[in-house]
Formats: sequence, structure tokens, C-alpha cells
Amino acid sequence: MIAPRWSWMEWWSPETCTGTKGIVQRGMRGEILEPRKVKSRGWRTADIGVFPLSTPSRITSDNLSAMVAACSLLSAFALLIAQTTPEATPSAAEIARRHVEAIGGAARWQSVRTLLIRGTNPILSYVWVWKAPDKLRTEERDETYTHNTLITAFDGSVGWRSNSFQGSGAPRRLQGDELGRWMSGLMVRSDLLDVPPGAELTVAGVEKIGGREAYKLSLRRPGRDEVLLWIDTHSFLLVQRARRLKTPWGEEKSMATPLGDYRNVQGLMIAHLIGETRCAVEVNPEISDALFQPPQPLP
Repeated sequence: MIAPRWSWMEWWSPETCTGTKGIVQRGMRGEILEPRKVKSRGWRTADIGVFPLSTPSRITSDNLSAMVAACSLLSAFALLIAQTTPEATPSAAEIARRHVEAIGGAARWQSVRTLLIRGTNPILSYVWVWKAPDKLRTEERDETYTHNTLITAFDGSVGWRSNSFQGSGAPRRLQGDELGRWMSGLMVRSDLLDVPPGAELTVAGVEKIGGREAYKLSLRRPGRDEVLLWIDTHSFLLVQRARRLKTPWGEEKSMATPLGDYRNVQGLMIAHLIGETRCAVEVNPEISDALFQPPQPLP
């Protein structure tokens, strides 16, 4: 019986682009009988190339060049696969969850009882006021020409409007779908903080906004216009918001507003640029309930 031979081997792994040395057992015809280390790496001997070396020889320059070329080719192929394989789009619920985390987290937002946002652009000044759980008031004032003011508010049960652009500015009750449409247009707090039961939130694709990819979400809530939200795929911040509405002549139109200049306000990430309007934000200021009530009884 012929005793098995043992050889000093060195093999090259394209996976890690490194060489490995070891002793392997050879049979009568020179075949490797127990390439344990080779198999444990998940490669067949033929896949990685086994280069027998007579002790204490080293690998030749020709073999080394071939191994480096093979390693480079496999690395390039792996990179191509990684670049061309699309990542699965998260679910709408997962995108919403990560968005809420990105803007401070649900627990921190639950501690917010009031918000006061003041904004200005070259023509108008704005004031947005929110008080938990659902009181709202907005003011739009023409600072350039007429100095008139449009005030709209909801006191928790009744919506009303005072519009000095159209006469005396006496308050009137909001009728029909006016309240829902007004609320659909507000960007005081993220729409994804309070998705009510019965709402439909879906992913409508991935689009580029300002050169960056964003998940496009559709949010439909009972009694309100559909809202479209673009959530940045990396920061998970809201970068654009749009709502679809019907004009008085029945045409459906989309109004989009970009958001940016996010700043940390008491641990909350809040946009300070809404369209062309620069904003200042206060969290939890003292706000009286009387601010949301009409100045005189509604007719």
C-alpha cells in the first residue's frame, strides 16, 4: 500500500482577494483528497484555483497575474450585480414609521401641546397655530398692497372664516366641504403623525425631488382631499407635499409645495422653508382657547 502524500499548497480566494496557505493530502494520482479548508470557504477547488507549490517554492508571476485578473473580474461582476439589483421598496407603513422617527419620534411629538409658526415671503405674511388635540387657526395677511387679512379657524367643533379681502371681514361658518379642504392644505404638523382609522396610505412609486430620490405616498382620509407626500429615501424627511383638488369649474388640479431647511427645535425636526415662505417655529407656547373662537357669534 502506498502511503498518501502531503503537499504544501497555496490557494487564492476571489472572494477576499487574499492568499491562503495550508497542507493538503494527495492521492496516488496527485489529486487532493481532503481540501477541508477549501470546502469550508464555500468554493470548489476548480472555482478558486489551487496552485501546487514544491516546498518551499512560491507562486510564479504568471500565476499571480492570472489570479489577480480573475479576482478583479469577479469583483467587478459582484459590483455590477449590486448596482443593478433594485432594492425592495418599503411598505407605506414602514416609510411612515421611519419618517416619524426622523422628525423626532412619536413619543416626543405626543408631548407637543401647541405649535406656533410665523412665515413671511415677499408678498404675504402667515401665522399657523395648532393646539391639541385638533384646534387650528391660520392667518394670511397682504403686507404689500391692501393689508387685508384672511383668518380661518376651527375651535374643535365649528369652523369659521373672516375675510377682509371680500368686505367687512365679519366671520362666517364654513359650509359643506370647506373645512375639509382647508385642513387638507395645512402643513402645521406631519400628516403621518395622525393617520386616522379608515384612511388609505399607499406607496405610489419613487421619484426625484430636487435631485434626490423620494418615496411618493398617497394619503386619502375621509372628508378631505387626497394628499401626496414625498419622503426622502435617505433622511426620511418630507421634501414635498401636494394635494389634488377640484376647481370651481370641475377641473382636477395638483398643488405641490416643497419643504426644506429642517432644523432641530426641542428635539423635533421641523421645516423652516415651506415653498418660498421662511418660517420661525415655537413649540409649546402658551395659547388661549379663545384664539380659535370667532370674534362674534356666527350667523
